[in-house]
Amino acid sequence: MPITQADIENFYASHEKSQDKNWLKNHQAPVVRLFNDCLDLKDNLVYCLRDPQKTINKIKESFPNPNTRKFYLQALLFLIDNYPDLSRQVKRDQFFDAWQASKVAQVEKTEEKRQDTPDVGIDEIDEAIFKKFGKKSMEYLFIRWFREVPTRLDFLDVKIDDKNADKFVDLNEGQVTMRKYNKTDKHYGLKNIKLSDQLMEMIKSSLEEIPRTDLFVFSNANPTKAVKQILKKAGIDGSLNTIRHAVASTNMTPEERVELSKKMGHAPTTSVAYKRPRKEFKRMDIPDALVDDVTKLISLL
Repeated sequence: MPITQADIENFYASHEKSQDKNWLKNHQAPVVRLFNDCLDLKDNLVYCLRDPQKTINKIKESFPNPNTRKFYLQALLFLIDNYPDLSRQVKRDQFFDAWQASKVAQVEKTEEKRQDTPDVGIDEIDEAIFKKFGKKSMEYLFIRWFREVPTRLDFLDVKIDDKNADKFVDLNEGQVTMRKYNKTDKHYGLKNIKLSDQLMEMIKSSLEEIPRTDLFVFSNANPTKAVKQILKKAGIDGSLNTIRHAVASTNMTPEERVELSKKMGHAPTTSVAYKRPRKEFKRMDIPDALVDDVTKLISLL
């Protein structure tokens, strides 16, 4: 007996999760699109799927992105597994293998992109910022700070000795407290990070030279652009993510990586995934005037 597109739509409509819009979006919508856009339905689902490789090839042609392809094949597998008697009439294993292959392709694509990322070690970043801005600069203080407090874009509102602030440095205790921070504060909660004596000396010296209530004050109030500008002026093509990966790529024991994960605000295994292969660091000699012009253009976009 033929299984028509109307039969398929009725199957989803009668499902116990049919009132869940997200469920329909992830299950019904992709299957309906498959049959409307890239498969020869001929008003019979079994006929459409009778040649798995032909169907898979059409899906690959329509969705070259492996992650998107995985999404559609996963929805198709759900239908094959749950529509009455359908799995008996089609070669499920081939669709399952295609779904598995799409996952492998996505990982390979991610790894290939990661291998092509021009990464640089944290010591090299440290040295480049030191040479460009000097030991007493706020830019160099930021890099030394980030080596001990490798958070995300949470540094432009770190207060000094303001215990009512969401993020503040306690000069007497020599630690930073963070109640609210990007992405993971609800999961990991309050952070208290003890700072080294060397970093505390740098902070106090910087505050004596430039009295202020915020630890970091840069000309660009956008944290993303501020870091990119600092790195570019030091001859490094990168962002805050470059620095985070550089910190995570440092050789350390599993126990040290657990401690790093607490500071970063993610699972210890995520810290391992952050590791990047070392490559030869090639410094970019970019005139300051050109960097300033580019920064102004970016700010206008």
